[in-house]
Amino acid sequence: SNLGRYLPGRIWQVVSMLHFTDRLGIPKIASVASWGIATFLGFPAACLATVAAVYLEPRVISPEKWALLGPPMLAGTVFTLGLVILFVVRPTALTWLYNWMVVRLGREPISLTLGRGVAARVFLGYLLAWLLYGFSFWIFVRALVPTADIPVLPVVGAFILAYQIGCLAIFSP
Repeated sequence: SNLGRYLPGRIWQVVSMLHFTDRLGIPKIASVASWGIATFLGFPAACLATVAAVYLEPRVISPEKWALLGPPMLAGTVFTLGLVILFVVRPTALTWLYNWMVVRLGREPISLTLGRGVAARVFLGYLLAWLLYGFSFWIFVRALVPTADIPVLPVVGAFILAYQIGCLAIFSP
């Protein structure tokens, strides 16, 4: 179903996921809830991986841009880290937020007991996946330009950031 993300309309990944899980006998409400909760844990993991790359490799952002972006980035990092800690330490907050959003969209809330260990493993799994995804992009770049001295961290951070911006952009398909 991930191939659906490349079709215009932004909904096809979820629609195809619902199709496949329905064929497996998984209720639609459980499928949508798993996608929503995974998004609530996966997006912050991507944000933190990007910020970690920027902080560990200061050459990613020029000193002038750092002076402009540094304070908001730090505030966003602290906020995102706070959400992650809240969602992992109190997974009921994650379920509450999900239900709060779906009720406002006129959908049925879910009844889910998500343990701390599961929430932590999902978050850490997404964090590792984003880092590996960025690292695989660095390997790809190195294969295209084998003579270039390209450090890993800037490429990983830039790739994850660009990917997330693409997901959030409302003006593109």
